Amino acid sequence: MSASARLGTEASVAARIADLLRAELDLGDRPLPMETDLDAELLVDSLAKVELTMVIEDAFDIGMADRDVATITTLGELVDAVSTRVAARRARLDAAAG
Repeated sequence: MSASARLGTEASVAARIADLLRAELDLGDRPLPMETDLDAELLVDSLAKVELTMVIEDAFDIGMADRDVATITTLGELVDAVSTRVAARRARLDAAAG
């Protein structure tokens, strides 16, 4: 995937995740910069993180290991993790379609 295509994908993933966070955490139109700390700023505890992970997995049709999610602290890290999994899923689907 080209750098520009990856950036486009990452930007759309970031926007979708921000929308999901706003809806799930009842944040209204609050701006969510990539450096937003999920724990400290959004008060996402371990239970909320599990619930958010399930919502994100469903929204993007991906899987995320609990141990990987546990290390994510910022919105940017979450976007990177989801973008990587979305790109890997697309690559697998493209390879299968051959």
